Amino acid sequence: KLDADGDTSITADTDDQIDFKAGGTDIMSLTATTATFNDGVFINVNDNSDVLTLTSTDADANEGPVMIFDRNSSSTANQDELGAITFRGRNDAAQGVDYIKLEAAIGDETDGTEDGNFHISNITAGTAKKYISVNRQEICLNEDGANVDIRIEGQDGQFTTDEYLVYIDASAG
Repeated sequence: KLDADGDTSITADTDDQIDFKAGGTDIMSLTATTATFNDGVFINVNDNSDVLTLTSTDADANEGPVMIFDRNSSSTANQDELGAITFRGRNDAAQGVDYIKLEAAIGDETDGTEDGNFHISNITAGTAKKYISVNRQEICLNEDGANVDIRIEGQDGQFTTDEYLVYIDASAG
Protein backbone atom coordinates (compact mmCIF):
# COMPACT_ATOMS: atom_id res chain seq x y z
CA LYS A 1 0.00 0.00 0.00
CA LEU A 2 1.31 3.43 -0.95
CA ASP A 3 -0.83 5.82 1.11
CA ALA A 4 -2.31 6.20 4.59
CA ASP A 5 -5.80 4.85 3.86
CA GLY A 6 -4.47 1.89 1.84
CA ASP A 7 -6.46 2.51 -1.33
CA THR A 8 -3.43 3.22 -3.54
CA SER A 9 -1.22 0.26 -4.36
CA ILE A 10 1.02 -1.63 -6.75
CA THR A 11 0.29 -5.36 -6.49
CA ALA A 12 0.94 -8.64 -8.27
CA ASP A 13 -2.15 -10.63 -7.25
CA THR A 14 -2.31 -12.39 -10.64
CA ASP A 15 0.59 -14.45 -11.99
CA ASP A 16 2.75 -12.42 -14.40
CA GLN A 17 0.67 -9.24 -14.00
CA ILE A 18 1.31 -6.03 -12.05
CA ASP A 19 -1.72 -3.94 -11.09
CA PHE A 20 -1.73 -0.23 -10.22
CA LYS A 21 -4.58 1.26 -8.18
CA ALA A 22 -5.15 4.86 -7.13
CA GLY A 23 -7.99 5.77 -4.78
CA GLY A 24 -9.21 2.16 -4.95
CA THR A 25 -9.64 2.33 -8.73
CA ASP A 26 -7.75 0.08 -11.15
CA ILE A 27 -5.68 2.50 -13.23
CA MET A 28 -3.25 0.26 -15.10
CA SER A 29 -2.03 -3.32 -15.43
CA LEU A 30 1.18 -4.63 -16.96
CA THR A 31 1.95 -8.08 -18.34
CA ALA A 32 4.95 -9.31 -20.32
CA THR A 33 3.30 -8.20 -23.59
CA THR A 34 0.60 -5.62 -22.75
CA ALA A 35 0.10 -2.38 -20.85
CA THR A 36 -3.60 -1.70 -20.19
CA PHE A 37 -4.74 1.75 -19.05
CA ASN A 38 -8.25 2.09 -17.62
CA ASP A 39 -8.46 5.87 -18.00
CA GLY A 40 -7.09 8.63 -20.20
CA VAL A 41 -3.35 8.81 -20.85
CA PHE A 42 -1.49 12.11 -21.07
CA ILE A 43 1.99 12.21 -22.58
CA ASN A 44 3.95 15.44 -22.31
CA VAL A 45 7.34 16.52 -23.68
CA ASN A 46 8.91 19.95 -23.29
CA ASP A 47 10.74 20.06 -26.63
CA ASN A 48 10.19 19.11 -30.28
CA SER A 49 11.10 15.45 -29.85
CA ASP A 50 8.75 12.67 -30.94
CA VAL A 51 5.91 12.27 -28.45
CA LEU A 52 4.75 8.84 -29.59
CA THR A 53 6.44 6.34 -31.88
CA LEU A 54 4.86 3.07 -32.99
CA THR A 55 7.46 0.61 -34.26
CA SER A 56 7.01 -2.83 -35.78
CA THR A 57 10.14 -4.93 -36.22
CA ASP A 58 8.30 -7.63 -38.17
CA ALA A 59 10.12 -8.42 -41.45
CA ASP A 60 7.17 -9.66 -43.51
CA ALA A 61 5.28 -7.74 -46.21
CA ASN A 62 2.10 -7.28 -44.14
CA GLU A 63 0.97 -3.98 -42.64
CA GLY A 64 2.51 -2.82 -39.42
CA PRO A 65 2.54 -1.07 -37.09
CA VAL A 66 -1.22 -0.85 -36.85
CA MET A 67 -3.20 1.65 -34.79
CA ILE A 68 -6.84 0.75 -34.04
CA PHE A 69 -9.48 3.12 -32.71
CA ASP A 70 -12.11 0.70 -31.32
CA ARG A 71 -15.44 2.17 -30.24
CA ASN A 72 -16.70 -0.95 -28.46
CA SER A 73 -20.29 0.01 -27.62
CA SER A 74 -23.07 -2.42 -26.73
CA SER A 75 -25.65 -0.13 -28.35
CA THR A 76 -24.26 1.03 -31.69
CA ALA A 77 -26.44 3.19 -33.92
CA ASN A 78 -26.22 4.89 -37.27
CA GLN A 79 -24.23 8.15 -37.09
CA ASP A 80 -22.45 7.16 -33.85
CA GLU A 81 -19.10 8.92 -33.85
CA LEU A 82 -16.22 6.42 -33.84
CA GLY A 83 -13.34 8.72 -33.07
CA ALA A 84 -11.41 11.79 -34.08
CA ILE A 85 -7.87 13.03 -34.48
CA THR A 86 -7.55 16.73 -33.69
CA PHE A 87 -4.61 18.97 -34.53
CA ARG A 88 -4.73 21.73 -31.93
CA GLY A 89 -2.56 24.83 -31.69
CA ARG A 90 -2.68 28.25 -30.06
CA ASN A 91 -3.82 31.51 -31.60
CA ASP A 92 -2.26 34.90 -30.85
CA ALA A 93 -4.41 35.18 -27.70
CA ALA A 94 -2.90 31.89 -26.39
CA GLN A 95 -6.27 30.13 -26.78
CA GLY A 96 -6.47 26.49 -27.87
CA VAL A 97 -7.74 26.21 -31.45
CA ASP A 98 -8.64 22.97 -33.24
CA TYR A 99 -7.17 23.81 -36.66
CA ILE A 100 -7.66 20.44 -38.40
CA LYS A 101 -9.92 17.54 -37.39
CA LEU A 102 -10.33 14.06 -38.87
CA GLU A 103 -13.59 12.39 -37.83
CA ALA A 104 -15.04 8.93 -38.40
CA ALA A 105 -18.64 7.81 -37.81
CA ILE A 106 -20.89 4.84 -38.44
CA GLY A 107 -23.07 5.40 -41.51
CA ASP A 108 -24.95 2.11 -41.20
CA GLU A 109 -24.32 -0.40 -38.42
CA THR A 110 -26.52 -3.18 -39.83
CA ASP A 111 -24.66 -6.49 -40.03
CA GLY A 112 -23.64 -7.23 -43.60
CA THR A 113 -24.40 -3.70 -44.90
CA GLU A 114 -22.06 -1.64 -42.70
CA ASP A 115 -21.07 1.80 -44.02
CA GLY A 116 -18.61 4.35 -42.70
CA ASN A 117 -18.44 8.14 -42.89
CA PHE A 118 -15.25 10.20 -42.81
CA HIS A 119 -14.77 13.98 -42.59
CA ILE A 120 -11.80 16.32 -42.75
CA SER A 121 -12.49 19.74 -41.23
CA ASN A 122 -10.33 22.83 -41.39
CA ILE A 123 -10.78 26.09 -39.51
CA THR A 124 -11.54 29.01 -41.82
CA ALA A 125 -11.94 32.55 -40.46
CA GLY A 126 -12.46 31.13 -36.96
CA THR A 127 -15.10 28.53 -37.89
CA ALA A 128 -14.61 24.79 -38.52
CA LYS A 129 -15.72 23.80 -42.03
CA LYS A 130 -15.97 20.31 -43.53
CA TYR A 131 -13.67 20.39 -46.55
CA ILE A 132 -13.87 16.67 -47.43
CA SER A 133 -16.68 14.26 -46.55
CA VAL A 134 -16.79 10.62 -47.64
CA ASN A 135 -19.74 8.25 -47.26
CA ARG A 136 -21.16 5.27 -49.16
CA GLN A 137 -22.91 7.49 -51.70
CA GLU A 138 -20.45 10.28 -52.42
CA ILE A 139 -17.20 12.12 -51.90
CA CYS A 140 -18.10 15.72 -51.18
CA LEU A 141 -15.68 18.63 -51.39
CA ASN A 142 -16.48 21.81 -49.42
CA GLU A 143 -19.66 20.45 -47.79
CA ASP A 144 -20.06 23.48 -45.51
CA GLY A 145 -19.71 25.96 -48.36
CA ALA A 146 -16.49 27.74 -47.37
CA ASN A 147 -15.35 30.42 -49.82
CA VAL A 148 -12.38 28.42 -51.11
CA ASP A 149 -11.21 27.60 -54.61
CA ILE A 150 -10.90 23.96 -55.69
CA ARG A 151 -7.84 22.96 -57.70
CA ILE A 152 -6.75 19.62 -59.15
CA GLU A 153 -3.20 19.42 -60.39
CA GLY A 154 -2.15 17.47 -63.47
CA GLN A 155 1.18 15.97 -64.42
CA ASP A 156 4.03 18.51 -64.66
CA GLY A 157 4.45 19.81 -68.20
CA GLN A 158 1.31 18.06 -69.44
CA PHE A 159 -0.65 21.25 -70.07
CA THR A 160 0.49 24.01 -72.39
CA THR A 161 -2.38 26.52 -72.07
CA ASP A 162 -3.82 25.93 -68.58
CA GLU A 163 -2.03 25.89 -65.27
CA TYR A 164 -4.31 23.22 -63.67
CA LEU A 165 -6.18 20.11 -64.74
CA VAL A 166 -9.33 21.47 -62.98
CA TYR A 167 -9.79 24.84 -61.28
CA ILE A 168 -13.02 26.14 -59.72
CA ASP A 169 -12.98 29.76 -58.60
CA ALA A 170 -15.24 30.12 -55.54
CA SER A 171 -15.73 33.84 -56.15
CA ALA A 172 -17.06 33.19 -59.68
CA GLY A 173 -20.06 31.15 -58.46
